[in-house]
Amino acid sequence: MLPFISPKKYREFVAEISQLSDNLIRKVGLIVMILGLVTLFTVRG
Repeated sequence: MLPFISPKKYREFVAEISQLSDNLIRKVGLIVMILGLVTLFTVRG
């Protein structure tokens, strides 16, 4: 939705992410996936 609402902010966001190290992006992705699974199991639990 962000690209539709504010393309300029989205472009800036993507540019900032591209400056991060690969390991940091992997760690953030892993944390987000774990939080998503915990949320899913909590809601469906």
